Amino acid sequence: MPIEMANLGAGLAACATVIAAGAGLSAVLPATSPWLTAAAWLAPAGLAFAAYWWAAQKL
Repeated sequence: MPIEMANLGAGLAACATVIAAGAGLSAVLPATSPWLTAAAWLAPAGLAFAAYWWAAQKL
């Protein structure tokens, strides 16, 4: 398998994980508020970006 296909698969898996985490956090909110919903969706994305940035600094 070419490395590009592995990279594409890993990227898709990471996107699916971030979306699932945001949906899960959004589903368990006690009250519906635009700010809480935005935070629930942005928190996993922010953590994923921080992990990517941290890994990129070590290369």
